[in-house]
Amino acid sequence: MPKNIIIIAGGSASGKSSIAQLIVESEQYIQYKPLTTRSFRPAETVSDYRHISDLEFKEIIQANGFVFWDYLFDNYYGVDNEINDFLKKNEKVLIILPAWRVEDLLKLINYQVFIFHFVTECLMTLERRLNERNSVDIKARIEDVIRQNDIVLPKAIRIDESLSLDEICNFIVTKINSSYNV
Repeated sequence: MPKNIIIIAGGSASGKSSIAQLIVESEQYIQYKPLTTRSFRPAETVSDYRHISDLEFKEIIQANGFVFWDYLFDNYYGVDNEINDFLKKNEKVLIILPAWRVEDLLKLINYQVFIFHFVTECLMTLERRLNERNSVDIKARIEDVIRQNDIVLPKAIRIDESLSLDEICNFIVTKINSSYNV
């Protein structure tokens, strides 16, 4: 089977992490985890990031060690240069990104990529999810989700909150397997 790269894109509290965890566990994908200076959230036992200090992050910036990085919600987030080796080494890779960074990553990848853009259209649902995970800057995060929902990603399949986690996971796996006629 050829390399399989899944990109899950979307804003805060759109279900990206929950789906990623299901796919990693059920389909044996390896998740690339970007770097962040964000602290672990209360009750967060598994993270989609490698957590480092502000100082460590800034040192990597100075060393040109990032493919790209952003500063938002008072934290740094970045995809480091190690992603190139990570993609070469692993056959089944899952990556979570904000929607506006998908095109930047696609410039690096010469493999078949499946892009799933998670959108949250019900702002009440989004606000509830953000409150449940004790997010800070809820207003800014909602504005960011609205902005990410509006991004059009070529060849991406949009996923909304109308499906259950299991339905989304099954849909993604079926879509990928059918592309290989498995």
